[in-house]
Amino acid sequence: MIFEKPFLYFGIALLLMSSFGGSVNAQSKFLFNPGVFFDGPFRDELSGAGIMVGLEYRPKTYFGIEAKLKYGFYSFSRSLSPENKPISGVYHPNGYFEYRLQTPQLSLVPRIYKDLDVFYDGLFLFAESEFSLGLVNGRLDISGDTSYEKSFSETISYYSVSVGLEYQEDNSHNKKRDWIAAGSFGFSSWDLKEQLNRHIPDFYDGPTPVQKVTFVINLVLKIPIGTKLGG
Repeated sequence: MIFEKPFLYFGIALLLMSSFGGSVNAQSKFLFNPGVFFDGPFRDELSGAGIMVGLEYRPKTYFGIEAKLKYGFYSFSRSLSPENKPISGVYHPNGYFEYRLQTPQLSLVPRIYKDLDVFYDGLFLFAESEFSLGLVNGRLDISGDTSYEKSFSETISYYSVSVGLEYQEDNSHNKKRDWIAAGSFGFSSWDLKEQLNRHIPDFYDGPTPVQKVTFVINLVLKIPIGTKLGG
């Protein structure tokens, strides 16, 4: 699977990006990066979203590394209705299954960039690999004839690989980059369903998420710190 070889795919992305030419001066060696992220299959399953803020050190236009703080919220809920055929006489048909968790995370994100000015001035292609540690605080509630509740805290570690586009907008008066927007899409090794399954009681026979892959979407606004520096 792609998750088993993050460095290999990160290297392949670098080789592919090296086929493009062009370079520009960096706005600053330091960037303050607030943004939002979305994790999951993005359907009616176990998914989540959160906020993030990072400090990126970009000594060259083609490379940067970011320290990032994230806080995410995840949930899955399903009514135990006759249509779901949830159980075999264990829970009341009008019961409810709800799973939710929240997690602060600390991440390290190396990136490689390639200027795409051959296509559009100020546009960059980039690849990133994110390595994260976090603390999950979760709760599972099942209501019905036999109710079940469980709260838990546990650590997590995972990585993700993504590719994205960055757009740098020039200030027309002083020719400095006055804002930078970026977005990326990729895959995460964090198995959200497996995390949930560890806390479901053995006697539960109702609906659970159907998840085969965890997607990742990041949307970021980058704010240069300091003056314009050479790339």
